[in-house]
Amino acid sequence: MKFKLNLTGSKCNEYPRLTILHNQQVVYSELIEESAEVNLDIELQKDNQITLQGIDKSQGDNGKWDTQIDTNGQIIADKWLSINNIWIDNISMGPEWIKSLTLVNNSGTRQFLDGAWYDNGSINFSIEFPLLDWIIYEKFIKLEQNTIVAHDARSGERKFDYAYIQEKIKAIQKLIND
Repeated sequence: MKFKLNLTGSKCNEYPRLTILHNQQVVYSELIEESAEVNLDIELQKDNQITLQGIDKSQGDNGKWDTQIDTNGQIIADKWLSINNIWIDNISMGPEWIKSLTLVNNSGTRQFLDGAWYDNGSINFSIEFPLLDWIIYEKFIKLEQNTIVAHDARSGERKFDYAYIQEKIKAIQKLIND
């Protein structure tokens, strides 16, 4: 499987680090200097847990801070990392899917709403077989299920609602067979 990320990093003292693990094995770990494109070939297995870890931000350790604040309390320099896009087998997962990911850090968990890390944390997701079915589910069906309320759906808004589509196919098959 081809796995590609387009990233932007901003430094304060040093650039952020991104570490990518596949089934708890490090497959990438580098500093992201301004903008970067990470291309990996990952051999899929029965189970495929992907973990994105970042950003190695210092919180005053050894007197080093990765956020600078002016006298008015405004941030003037900060260390952060942003995921602009993720491609899996050359298919863009898109910003909505990235925003649906969950970031786990010392403060707990939160949605990855702006696609950026401002503190240390990790994102985990599992890739399943068949790969194309998983991509369709993650990119279209799951996102639509989270945004469309069935009784409010207008024509075309349920185009990726698999259960709804299956019901319609069965109804059409019944009409044909009768």
